[in-house]
Amino acid sequence: MTNHLAAGLAIALNLVLAACQSTPQAVQQKEDLLSAAGFTPQPANTPQRIAAMKKLPPNKFVQQTKNSQIVYVYADPVVCQCVYFGVRRPTLSIAKWSFSSDWPMSGK
Repeated sequence: MTNHLAAGLAIALNLVLAACQSTPQAVQQKEDLLSAAGFTPQPANTPQRIAAMKKLPPNKFVQQTKNSQIVYVYADPVVCQCVYFGVRRPTLSIAKWSFSSDWPMSGK
């Protein structure tokens, strides 16, 4: 369990550092980290999706419940103009990362 927390914190730190950089490599690194954590991007390509994305805090994870399942969303309105969606996974739990003060978590 400690290994999962350490892995989560390492990914979190890399994601935070990547968010502070503006190079294409940093953008790719952030997308790779989110994908590795089980997140899939959904483009905000309709008026409804754009409105929904604007309701979310940018570049922060928000925990939501959908169909009795915990879902995490991460809005990226600047780089990809999309919202990343992920579910809690036993091997790489996003919820454990929320204990790091550097991790962009909100909406518990």
